[in-house]
Amino acid sequence: MATTSADQPATRREGPREPSVRPAFTADGREDAVLLGLVAEQLLEQSEVPAILRASLERLSVLKDVPLCACLCVAGRDAAVIEHYDGSANPVKAASSLRLPEWLLDRLDRESLILGEDECREAGLGPGGPFPFPAAAALLIPFRSKAVPQGAFLFADHRGPRRLERSAALLHRLCDAVVSRIDHVALLEAYRSMTAELESMVRERTRDLAERNLALTREVEERRRAEEALRESEERFRTAFRTSPDAVNINRLEGGRYVAVNDGFTRITGWTEGEVVGRSSLEVGIWADPADRERLVALLGQSGSVENLEARFRMKDGQIRDGLMSARVICLGGETCILSVTRDVTVLRRAQSERDRLAAQFGQAQKMDAIGRLAGGVAHDFNNLLTVILSCADVLRREMADGGRGRTEDVEEILAAGDRARDLTRQLLAFARQQPVAPVPLDLAAVVRRNEKLLRRVLGEDVDLRVVVDDGLWPVLCDPGQMEQVLLNLVVNARDAMPGGGAIVIEARNAEPEADEPSGRHQGRRVQLTVRDSGTGMSPEVMAHLFEPFFTTKVQGRGTGLGLATVHGIVAQSGGHIHVRSEPGSGSTFEICLPRTSGEVVVPSADAGVRTARGGGETVLVVEDDPRVLRVTRRTLERAGYRVVVAKDGNEALAVAKAGPGAPDLLVTDIVMPGLSGRAVAEQLRELRPRMPVLFVSGYPQDLEGGGAPFGDATCLPKPFTPGGLLERVRALLDGGAGALDPGRRPG
Repeated sequence: MATTSADQPATRREGPREPSVRPAFTADGREDAVLLGLVAEQLLEQSEVPAILRASLERLSVLKDVPLCACLCVAGRDAAVIEHYDGSANPVKAASSLRLPEWLLDRLDRESLILGEDECREAGLGPGGPFPFPAAAALLIPFRSKAVPQGAFLFADHRGPRRLERSAALLHRLCDAVVSRIDHVALLEAYRSMTAELESMVRERTRDLAERNLALTREVEERRRAEEALRESEERFRTAFRTSPDAVNINRLEGGRYVAVNDGFTRITGWTEGEVVGRSSLEVGIWADPADRERLVALLGQSGSVENLEARFRMKDGQIRDGLMSARVICLGGETCILSVTRDVTVLRRAQSERDRLAAQFGQAQKMDAIGRLAGGVAHDFNNLLTVILSCADVLRREMADGGRGRTEDVEEILAAGDRARDLTRQLLAFARQQPVAPVPLDLAAVVRRNEKLLRRVLGEDVDLRVVVDDGLWPVLCDPGQMEQVLLNLVVNARDAMPGGGAIVIEARNAEPEADEPSGRHQGRRVQLTVRDSGTGMSPEVMAHLFEPFFTTKVQGRGTGLGLATVHGIVAQSGGHIHVRSEPGSGSTFEICLPRTSGEVVVPSADAGVRTARGGGETVLVVEDDPRVLRVTRRTLERAGYRVVVAKDGNEALAVAKAGPGAPDLLVTDIVMPGLSGRAVAEQLRELRPRMPVLFVSGYPQDLEGGGAPFGDATCLPKPFTPGGLLERVRALLDGGAGALDPGRRPG
């Protein structure tokens, strides 16, 4: 490494110089050999120690008499040359390590020593040694420091030991100064390391304290806000508690003792706060029924809260009042309590009762009004029919009294009026959903096509009727006669909405359920019957009353107001629904949807006439409390060849049957009669003849359904009936074919 001369300033090397070959430290029996090696490694890594050595040795190099100097780090027998200098101006090249003999190490541990030329050769400092010249003499000064646990300064001279001996004292002092400086630097670096570590710890601690302080500040702020919110909540609760018009009270859950009550409690019950606080609700006697408190506690135990619990409470003056209570379990001062709010609903209940009473009276008044309109409409229509019947019958009587035979036209008018009266009765029963029905699997397409000619005659030539019926319609479960009436009523209603003529379209098709099906409609597969007209249409006000009985927009005498009400009743009775679309000036559309059914379709015979049903002398017992019906029934059966026995009530029927030579072949009896009913007569006569057929006759539809016929082989005949219908049923029962009658057709 380059050195400086006496007249040239020393050149300082920047940074440490790593030796080309690191010494391989060996233990050689020394326990601290490895530690020394590690310390030597650390010394080589320290940034300032080589610079101090360099600067110190450069001071030595200015002395011309000082030989080549090297600083060794010794570990075992190996020594590493840390720095070396020469007093000359020429660079010095030296080996970076050397191996010392054992005897030299032993002496070096105790004292410094000067080696002669022979000892230098023996120590490896002679020719071929680490220096560029063979050392003739060498001075070794051992030292120990914090940075170098075991080291030595080596001064080599190629001329001999005189100069070394002369400069030994000076070199010792310089070496001590260098070692002291090295220790100082080591301590300084340790101090700097400790300072840096301490500063890092301080910074970390400061940051941790800052974070904790920030968290503590936030916690304090949150707690302050929570306390403020709690104060506000308590103030709101206190205000609501004190000012609520309802009775608000706090009771302990265990025992029910009052903790606090509000002014509403005092105003409603009459008890002051001082009179109830500390006492239980049972002691005060506030519960009209103590079981209500048990019920309250049980409900609170299930969910922790109760809403709108109805109970009765006893006031201080003994009055019993109705209350609506809501309660919740709360914790107050570490104790479980009940916060309850009770509203006095006594006045509300009385007002509600009064409203219910007035509503019932209003509903009754509406019913009476409807009954009045119903009676007026029925009386009007029946008076017209009776006028025709009485007039024609009077004409026939006079003509027959004069010896004439009477005109057929009068008879036809009487029959037509009777049919019209029967239809009017059926419309009333259908409206009331009490018309006895015989539902069968029915093909609506066949019903529409079969009645098409009749409908065209009803409509007249100024109305264009178009019928669109899909093939393969699903069957529906309906009464054939009722469906014909529905179709006729809708068509007549459409015709009346077109006084100047127009067009009517009748459609029948299958309909699948829709995803956005309105509520209230049939949700499954159905058959849809549509009647659409091009008439005047209807306003929303008219549509709101469309299906009400006797509601009509026609002039006096043009309608009874039962047509659409009858349609609505029949459709509802058949399990379907009806939907109407209409606007003023745009016509109307009626859609009837009937649920699909399974079973074989029964096709009604619209043109089936009354079959001749002659008797063969069989005995028929007729029981009827109405003498006119009894006479007509007797004449009809006797003209047909039957032997007829009559009775005006049940007791007479039993007496006649028991007095005769044998039980009758057939019993025809009214169901509702004074004394014994028709069912009771049939039951007792069956004891005489167990398999005697029975035909029940009644004008009350409810008697003909839901168990009206108490026997499996009995059948029913509704009033009014025709002679042909009566004879057809009688013949069928006597022949044992009650079930052979066409179920889709009413007899007569």
